[in-house]
Amino acid sequence: MEIKYPKAEMLIVLGEKNYAVYTDATLDMITRMKEKASRNDDLEFKIAKRKNGSFWYPTCGDPIIWTTALINKRVIKTILEVPEPTVKLDYSQDNYDDVPF
Repeated sequence: MEIKYPKAEMLIVLGEKNYAVYTDATLDMITRMKEKASRNDDLEFKIAKRKNGSFWYPTCGDPIIWTTALINKRVIKTILEVPEPTVKLDYSQDNYDDVPF
């Protein structure tokens, strides 16, 4: 099973506000796309959004909804690599009935 997770964080500037946008594109892929594009070109990315339409971020607790977005090359200011998430699976037979939620 392949789980799709954000691989890079782009800091974009829209108007006077900065937004962190998470994408499934790798750092190398974004860099190559920016090198090939001219200053006013729009680049196509799969970005992580929340159910209410706002940008997803790691601590929000909402599931990721992947959306295709066109982002202008000029608004991308910083690109950061997001580490691969570590997942711990518990295969025990405990039913956890005594755990309060």
